[in-house]
Amino acid sequence: MKTLPLDLKRELSLVTWAIKKPRFVEEVNLLLQSNLRDRSVACVEAGERVLKGQKIADPVDAYSVAKHASVSGQVKAVATTTHPVFGPVACIKIVSDQNIETLPEYGCERNGLQHLTRRQCLSIFQEMGLTEHDLHAEPLHVKLSTGFPKSETLFINACEPEPYVTSGYSLMMSHPLEVLKGAEILRNISDAKKIRFFLDQNQLDAAEFLKSKIYFLNWKHVEVEVLEAKYPQGLDDLLPLEGYGQTHDAKKPLFKAATAFAVHEALVLQKPQTERVVTIGGECIVESQNVWAPMGVSFAEAIKFCRGLLREPRKVLMDGPMRGIAQKDLNASVYAGTQAILALPKEEVPLVEAEDCIRCGQCIESCPVDISPVMITLAAEKQLFDIARDAGAEQCIECGNCSFVCPSKRPMLELIRYADSQLQWQSLTPKPPLPRPRRKFRTLALKK
Repeated sequence: MKTLPLDLKRELSLVTWAIKKPRFVEEVNLLLQSNLRDRSVACVEAGERVLKGQKIADPVDAYSVAKHASVSGQVKAVATTTHPVFGPVACIKIVSDQNIETLPEYGCERNGLQHLTRRQCLSIFQEMGLTEHDLHAEPLHVKLSTGFPKSETLFINACEPEPYVTSGYSLMMSHPLEVLKGAEILRNISDAKKIRFFLDQNQLDAAEFLKSKIYFLNWKHVEVEVLEAKYPQGLDDLLPLEGYGQTHDAKKPLFKAATAFAVHEALVLQKPQTERVVTIGGECIVESQNVWAPMGVSFAEAIKFCRGLLREPRKVLMDGPMRGIAQKDLNASVYAGTQAILALPKEEVPLVEAEDCIRCGQCIESCPVDISPVMITLAAEKQLFDIARDAGAEQCIECGNCSFVCPSKRPMLELIRYADSQLQWQSLTPKPPLPRPRRKFRTLALKK
């Protein structure tokens, strides 16, 4: 069976840019931690009825965030579920009553918004459970409170360089004003003077839509830049920020478009982080589209929002086919870092047995940040993490190019993530440690 070209793969999830709202959710398993350091403790008990938006878990320290019910219903238990990235974690199980009853203030404009101080805003972000909408889900109040090197510009990365993934595009087409106003809040908190949006050429209509809203708002300090649609051009570490006073190593005032939207919802409309837009796509999905997925809903139930599966998938991934993480357990729960759920058939994901490295050097040539994937992966297999660090494991941007070009089909990205997680664990930073990949590994080998 012939493989679809990448532009058509993108269209699979864009039958319409409208975002579907699921009518019924049976049960959610709300994670009590999004990453290694974000921990919270339940403040509800089994049998208690909760409303959508109600706080169900308190943060245990200054790094953590509160958790909120994404549906109304009855608390079933405080138990264990599967985190899509690093396995079993504690969760709160809530059985939905299908009524979607919310707190009285949920969705109502906050009083005295214009008088809030920076410290009060950060406190609200923590109480509303806001995290960055990327894989590592760093608590937003922590990212903002640690400060950035002096910069006049705040950046919003709205690029989606991977095939299939269109959740950010649909969000900007459906809610451009909310994204813009959320970015403005982030700019004020960050003490930046300007905002710059990055989009790619596959999102030209969204770019023009944003520009029209900026024109009518008469915001002279907001600009939109369209980048070439070339993978991995749209990844955070490869954006052209140096021209705005940013260095490669500096911490960047850079956020996702979905994060800006969540900021507006939390600060202005008093909506905690209870849902996010997720692309449900791939050739095995009956009706690929973008969905408002409640936090804690299982991947299996999220797929049912799109009328289920046409056939059994060879691989289910969280996020895109280049950087995505294969999911063995479809009971894994949606969290802030879940951008997409892809169900791919055997034609797209042939099973290839990993072989020994042949020292061809193709991974080094394809690396956009000039590190040595071959040295990192060989060191990771031998548990020599100091050597992996010296070879650049912590500088990897996880683009997946090395896995894609490797003629031996070695699990390059898996091994680099493993090495990096072990180094992060040793230094006690937020990234969770990952399990060691098996030596004989069946890899994702996308056809060109």
